[in-house]
Amino acid sequence: MAEKEQQLDEMGQKYSSNKQVLTENWHQAAAEVRRQYEAIDSALEVRLIIRLVERSRVSWSRTELQYHVTGTQIFSLCLYEYRV
Repeated sequence: MAEKEQQLDEMGQKYSSNKQVLTENWHQAAAEVRRQYEAIDSALEVRLIIRLVERSRVSWSRTELQYHVTGTQIFSLCLYEYRV
């Protein structure tokens, strides 16, 4: 009887340990999905900005382009990558 209780206790500990690992993996996967969506959003934003610049047929300097992009998600991402 004591052996069965020990086995049940070990199974419960393994279950708890596995549950914790799976939960941590789930959170990491969710964070990675969010990061991927943000990267896609940024790429689409850059694509839109490029199209707008091309359609305007204006040659913008780097400073002017930075002014128009400032405050957008891509600008924040670029600043983050520059600082890292």
